[in-house]
Amino acid sequence: MIEVIFWSVFLMFIWFKTDAFTQYFSSLSIVKKFEEYKIVNYDISFPSFIYLKKPNFWTKLISCQPCLLFWIVIFLSIFYGFSYFPVKWVISYFIFRVISKV
Repeated sequence: MIEVIFWSVFLMFIWFKTDAFTQYFSSLSIVKKFEEYKIVNYDISFPSFIYLKKPNFWTKLISCQPCLLFWIVIFLSIFYGFSYFPVKWVISYFIFRVISKV
């Protein structure tokens, strides 16, 4: 159970609270557009920018924190077991929110 919580919080932190994706994939056109847009609107995140440019189910999924965490926990539970799935999701979301505030 602790592995799922650790990995899910880690992945969420990397996606929502760092610029790791934009740094590693800076050659993609969407990342270049994001960098240009960020000059005008400097407080927007990359997941929010993606949803702003292409509003559909998939971009909403990767820009919504509880939604993405739900699917990350499901994916990780395939490898670590589905027991206590709701507990894993709630604890992961709580820890992510606490770490985000710090």
